[in-house]
Amino acid sequence: MASNAGEFDTTICAACGKKDSDDNRLKQCSSCKLVAYCNVECQRTHRKEHRELCKLEAKFIKRRARTQHYTQVVMNPDEDLGFMYTVGITNTHPSKVELITLDVHRDDVQHVGSLVCFLAERLLDGYDVRPYQNAAENDGRDGKYCIVPLDDGDRRKLLENYATKCDDDVNLLLMMPRSSLPFTLPADATASGEEKVIGDKCVKVNTIRDKWEGHNFIRHLNGNTLDNRAINLGWCSPYQAFTNPDWKVDWVCYLDDEEIEFVKDNMDLFAEIYKPSGPSM
Repeated sequence: MASNAGEFDTTICAACGKKDSDDNRLKQCSSCKLVAYCNVECQRTHRKEHRELCKLEAKFIKRRARTQHYTQVVMNPDEDLGFMYTVGITNTHPSKVELITLDVHRDDVQHVGSLVCFLAERLLDGYDVRPYQNAAENDGRDGKYCIVPLDDGDRRKLLENYATKCDDDVNLLLMMPRSSLPFTLPADATASGEEKVIGDKCVKVNTIRDKWEGHNFIRHLNGNTLDNRAINLGWCSPYQAFTNPDWKVDWVCYLDDEEIEFVKDNMDLFAEIYKPSGPSM
């Protein structure tokens, strides 16, 4: 499959034919970049004619991106530890995301690399990879990996001292084994220049999510747990529960009182994790 990019002119609106100018700035189709439009109305008018070509070109762009991104591995010759990061996903990913994993043992390079590449493919397929999300391993090994949130300053230091082949404006996501959390970030990877413990919150989040696994949540719209009318009692998704704090939801599912309070104090965080919009992890 070859790109059709050379056959189209993005200086004129594909729907009405108006030229790009200071008074009429055209915007390219975000999926294929082949055509441009004056506004949303022009895009809607041209959608039926453009739809199939747009899908084909978008597939071509993703396939090309897969041949361009790679995983960089840096091992210390005197030690068993190194780190690994991706390069090239930002060529097509709108959020300019790259992944990095620290403290990779020499014997685990292939294993960790396969998981990093799996997440890279998910990103290129349009899936969301957000902080606090888990990435289950595919080869049967115990444990999972978690996306650990970073402060902007620490992300900048990781880029400067570790992921040196990435662009400066990369949104670097730290992927670490859940078993290693909380994790001590090295001094040269922190904005303060001192070692920093991160991932405590990830541990709490994942402990609670593990207890919820396989459970749904019950909602009571009027707050009366004894009211079993269908209009009051029903199943709701995690995302519905988190985005409707006025619902009286049964969070118990083997959670202790401290964990229940943690959930209530971090509803926005859990809502983002379980957010269903578009394809997501």
